[in-house]
Amino acid sequence: MRKGPIQCVRVPLYESFDEDMERIKEEREKLIQKMSDKCMTASDFTRNTKNR
Repeated sequence: MRKGPIQCVRVPLYESFDEDMERIKEEREKLIQKMSDKCMTASDFTRNTKNR
């Protein structure tokens, strides 16, 4: 069995945690915008079918 108590390992949150979260949020919004630019909306679909 185990000798001695189990040690708890705590990692402190870095001071830049909020900055990192803000950067991640901005990157995610950019990716979503890029994906939505590539996606076809319902109005695009109706416009394409009318032109045929």
